[in-house]
Amino acid sequence: MMNAKLIASIHRTAISQWIVQTRKILFSVLFFLALSVPGYSTIRYVKSGNPTPSYPYTTWTTASDSIQKVVDICQSGDTILIGTGIYREEVISENPGRDLAIIGVDIDSCVIDMSLLPQFEYRHAFLVSDNLSMENMTIKTIMYSTNHTGIWVNVLSGM
Repeated sequence: MMNAKLIASIHRTAISQWIVQTRKILFSVLFFLALSVPGYSTIRYVKSGNPTPSYPYTTWTTASDSIQKVVDICQSGDTILIGTGIYREEVISENPGRDLAIIGVDIDSCVIDMSLLPQFEYRHAFLVSDNLSMENMTIKTIMYSTNHTGIWVNVLSGM
């Protein structure tokens, strides 16, 4: 009888030590998983002709005057909100795996105008390698006699 109690006590001690070890490992794994998840995404603003752009462009008052400037500083998960206006620029972003959302405030008044760019050169309003979501923008170019492209998506080998 004494041996059975001793064996049961040893068994309970071993099980509780195993549970404590399992908990330590589980909490360690959960801690490292929590560290690897991005904390939050940022909404960044672009406003055509803004006289006071100020990094990191997180309000309409400090909004960038260029889409390219904001795309260059964005992290994965960020959203770029483009205000009313005409933007005459090419936007190049080559960050495979980065998730971005570029959203215009109104499809009729948020215009990417390529019509003044050289006519017979290959030009792209957006040249991207990102995972990109775009909404509410008009891309304007010259009809019938241009090598302009609205959105060009680079596909990298091995992806």
